[in-house]
Amino acid sequence: MLIYLVLIILGIINILYLPTKFFGEHLPTFFTTFYESAKENWALLIFLEFVMMVSLFFDIITRYDKIKMPWRTIQLILTAIFMGAFILKFFMGYTELYIDGKIE
Repeated sequence: MLIYLVLIILGIINILYLPTKFFGEHLPTFFTTFYESAKENWALLIFLEFVMMVSLFFDIITRYDKIKMPWRTIQLILTAIFMGAFILKFFMGYTELYIDGKIE
């Protein structure tokens, strides 16, 4: 199903983005290259992530009883983790843009 693809994509984005934000100098160049391109396209990345988060949120609400028990718990926990990571990335990115003087 597409929701599981969304979970995988969000997992990859978070695995590449968040560690690089905090530990960028200690990671391989692939991580820093991804982070720099994500910084350049921050608005697009946040918008696409927002669309994915909304689809995950409404999927977990509408199909909650239809999802089998072990996958229901996993999907609920991952949705909560990815929502927290999204909010963190949004505020970190907005603050970084404000500090750089790109927004007032």
